[in-house]
Amino acid sequence: MAELGASNLWETTAPDARWQQLEADLDTDVVVIGGGFTGVSAAYHLAAAGASVVLLEARTIGFGGSGRNVGLVNAGLWTPPDEVQRLLGAQAGEALNQWLATGPARVFDLIERLQIKCEAVQNGTLHLAHAPSGLKDLRDRYAQQKARGAPVELLDAAETERRTGSRAYHGALWDGRAGTIQPLAYVRGLAQAAMVRGAQVFENSPAWEIAEADGFWTVKTASGSVKARRLIQATNAYGCGGIVENSIIPAYYFQLAT
Repeated sequence: MAELGASNLWETTAPDARWQQLEADLDTDVVVIGGGFTGVSAAYHLAAAGASVVLLEARTIGFGGSGRNVGLVNAGLWTPPDEVQRLLGAQAGEALNQWLATGPARVFDLIERLQIKCEAVQNGTLHLAHAPSGLKDLRDRYAQQKARGAPVELLDAAETERRTGSRAYHGALWDGRAGTIQPLAYVRGLAQAAMVRGAQVFENSPAWEIAEADGFWTVKTASGSVKARRLIQATNAYGCGGIVENSIIPAYYFQLAT
């Protein structure tokens, strides 16, 4: 994947932040591999709870999907909540639905508490119906979310036009829990907050070798190593050196900002 460059909106507008390469042999409670949302959040919360943490990122913090996404903070999956329960079972499905429903509140609370400068706006988001079939689907989603007490509204074509300025839509579903952030600025800000709480963060430090022995993990990089009681691999679809890439289906798209 190409490096983020100056022509990338998120890279251009995010506060500049860079971390050193690992060039030492360290002992810690937890070693985290991967500097995206999952890895950085794990490092922050562990450090805030008093654990010693070392985070290793093969490229730069937020390099992958965490720094390239559209910045939506949504309260659920595109899969409707009833379908989530059908696929996972009633108990596990409802637990996941609850976590998804409260996700935006946790993100925006963290941003406010840590004063992360990431253009956070929590005004809700619109799911738009470009065809009658899409409006039927939104009605189903609305009913399922309302049954769970979600702050959602089903908008007709006229109200959708008023909010979007377009006559192309048959209606929309507004979810008041959701919002937007500048995702690269968010993940960088969270990494800085993790460091304030004692976590050690390193960029350009791919894990070339990973081994477990006698209750400890050892992760070796090109110029250092980390020995830890626990290991979190948060590399998602990426992998290099000693980490095997996860199987993925490539999906290409672009984002346009004016």
